[in-house]
Amino acid sequence: MKPKSILIGAALLLSACGSVVNETNSSIVINGRTYELRTRTIQGSNGTYDTSSVRVNGTYYQCQPDSPGSCKAAVTNANFRGYR
Repeated sequence: MKPKSILIGAALLLSACGSVVNETNSSIVINGRTYELRTRTIQGSNGTYDTSSVRVNGTYYQCQPDSPGSCKAAVTNANFRGYR
C-alpha cells in the first residue's frame, strides 16, 4: 500500500468517529482520593452521545459515572497497571 493511500484511509477513519461538541470537567472521589472526571459530548453520524473518563496518573480511562462501581473499577485497574 502506498503512503498516500494510508493517509487517505486514516483521514476517512478519523472523520467517521465524530467530533467533540462539548466537554466538561468535574471531580470524583474514589477511596478518599480526588480524580478528574471528563465528560464529552460527541457528534457522530447517528446523533450525539456522551462519554466519560477518569484521569489517573495523566491517562484517561473510560467509565460510566451513573453505573455503580464503574469509575472505581477504572481507577483500580489503572493503578494496578502502574504497579506492574
